[in-house]
Amino acid sequence: MSKMIKMFAILAVLIGNMSLFQSNANAWVSVNGYFKGNGTYVAPHIRTSPDNFTWNNLR
Repeated sequence: MSKMIKMFAILAVLIGNMSLFQSNANAWVSVNGYFKGNGTYVAPHIRTSPDNFTWNNLR
């Protein structure tokens, strides 16, 4: 019985950690081409969806 409780506790911790560290940074966003204010054209490209973390976003 004790072994079963330990396994349940470990499983609960693993599931909890997975939900804490999930991020939406894996969502790809397609960006259409556009002109900047100085006349420079930016070609269409793909990037990750922005969030509040600067360390996990492609630019």
